[in-house]
Amino acid sequence: MTTYGLTSWFLHPSLGMTTHEILSRASCFLLPSPLSSSSSSSSSPPLILTSQHVIRPFHFPKYYPEDWVTALKQDHIRTFLEERSPSGSILKKIELINPLHHDTRDISILEFKDDSESQGLEVFKLPENFIWADGKVVGCHGHVLQNPSEHVAAAMTLNKILETSSNATTQHQQKFQQQEPEGEIKEGEDDNRLLIPHNVNGILSYTTESQNFIKTFKEDTLQMGMCGGPVLSWNKETRDFDCIGMIEGVVPEGASRNDVLKDHAAFVGVDEIVKLIGEWERGKKGIKTL
Repeated sequence: MTTYGLTSWFLHPSLGMTTHEILSRASCFLLPSPLSSSSSSSSSPPLILTSQHVIRPFHFPKYYPEDWVTALKQDHIRTFLEERSPSGSILKKIELINPLHHDTRDISILEFKDDSESQGLEVFKLPENFIWADGKVVGCHGHVLQNPSEHVAAAMTLNKILETSSNATTQHQQKFQQQEPEGEIKEGEDDNRLLIPHNVNGILSYTTESQNFIKTFKEDTLQMGMCGGPVLSWNKETRDFDCIGMIEGVVPEGASRNDVLKDHAAFVGVDEIVKLIGEWERGKKGIKTL
């Protein structure tokens, strides 16, 4: 199961910038396009889903209170999907375009700038009939941000345990170097933390008409970088994993009465994802929403 990293870059000349700099990082995943048809010889490339606040920060002043963020517009921002190795090195980098944002939830759809680059990427699927079950074990898949020095230190310890050669250790550390995005973007003074693939298990805990929550375990709570990743649930009938939502964020301490949502994470459920994909499809077909 492959979840992809996502990095947004920005360049705003009015802010005195001459090179692109990292704006935000998170996770993303792919779902089939509703325009694809098994009866057709051609298929539409999959859609990319991620957190809206990562690619549209100026719409979230509570997350980004800095004055300069409000000066940004969508055309100042470029977004890239990244396939990362377990060590955090970039294996593949693909530019994404045409964001479509949910009107009330922190989720967006993006498309591939070059459709051919979607070949070979893993695509999840939504369940046909998802039934909420309290206590059901689910997996939160995404990435965490980690300093290169911390990750290299951990790798060196592991290498020592496995009695690997010093040469192999040096080669392993070289993979952690920050890599520039393609597409004529020149890197400025940027955050050099690595996006490391990471999975966290939890259980379905609490749901309302507008929110869904997963309770994670104290020893492995969700961290920065996990937003935008898929929530996966094992389907006994199909013997495969269903995507039942997208990670929206960790519930802050004290955000709920008596901390009943402590160690919880919120996620956007299937219904809202279907709604957004439907809006995207209507837009592609030129159908106006009443």
